[in-house]
Amino acid sequence: ITDWGNCMQKLKTPADVLIKVEQFDPQNCMEATAQKADGLIAGETEESIATKSLEAVIIYKWTRSMVDKVKSGGGLKA
Repeated sequence: ITDWGNCMQKLKTPADVLIKVEQFDPQNCMEATAQKADGLIAGETEESIATKSLEAVIIYKWTRSMVDKVKSGGGLKA
């Protein structure tokens, strides 16, 4: 994570993040999308992210859990 603030600005408001998280369904997620997300967070840990933003840790943990659900058979095939 190089610029958490920029990520948040792109989502407009923290409420937008919550809406996206709430509406996400791992069974309707393409495996390729989950793999891309996995690649984006692969070099990070909760500890490395916490040094930048405690809010980002929550998103990291949620992303990790959704990637795992999609990989375990919950995602759509291409």
